[in-house]
Amino acid sequence: MAKICAIDLSQIEMRVAAHLSGDPDMIRELGPGGDIHGNTAKTIYKTTEEAVGPIRWKEMRNLAKVVGFGSLYGLAGPGLLKRTPTLGLTIDEANAFIEGFYHAYPQLKVWQDGIIRFTKQNGYAETILGRRRYFIDITSRDYDRRGEAERGCINHPVQGSAADFFKIATLKVFHFLKDADSAAKIVALVHDEIVLEAPDGEIAWLSENVPNLMANAIPLKLPVFVDFEFGQSWGSVKSHHPEKHPFPARTR
Repeated sequence: MAKICAIDLSQIEMRVAAHLSGDPDMIRELGPGGDIHGNTAKTIYKTTEEAVGPIRWKEMRNLAKVVGFGSLYGLAGPGLLKRTPTLGLTIDEANAFIEGFYHAYPQLKVWQDGIIRFTKQNGYAETILGRRRYFIDITSRDYDRRGEAERGCINHPVQGSAADFFKIATLKVFHFLKDADSAAKIVALVHDEIVLEAPDGEIAWLSENVPNLMANAIPLKLPVFVDFEFGQSWGSVKSHHPEKHPFPARTR
């Protein structure tokens, strides 16, 4: 019987940002045992989970996650207000949260400022693989148009490189399956996730090989984690733990 396998790159855009900026704290918190959103929450709120309890901490960590990913798109205080309308933040609080994130990972802000300067000088920003995007408004006298271009030029190297990473990972998986004469087939690509249809006898073999292929699509300064899930349908997939659910050897 065929199963659906969902193999997902974990926080790839954040990992690319850490790689490009070289921020040591980002790299550490995205490594084994780290928690970048928890660390951001500690810096923003100047407290810990033990001090506030798990329920309140979850709320704080979720906001830190919004701030963290938003920073990759040049999020400022007004933008944070729009994304968190139910929190009732003031503009001063929103600005303080953004500043808190950059205080936690200062090298990211240094890198972003450098990208803006580079784009103003050259007219484009580029991904890890050199794929360029041009920003004609980067030197515009119009504040809104220039601001949009600045946000775009700091986002392109991150989001564009994450897209490059996923495309290469997908090609590696495709050729791996083809060369191995696997019965598994790629049936969908969803954001940073490859969805396969595969026979029962290949699940363990796939879980041992495909995540490593995807994780090493492009060498980064920090590890890339890949989640492997499987189930009868895409909506019912669960994480594969070989020690809990061993499978027989590959049957073809």
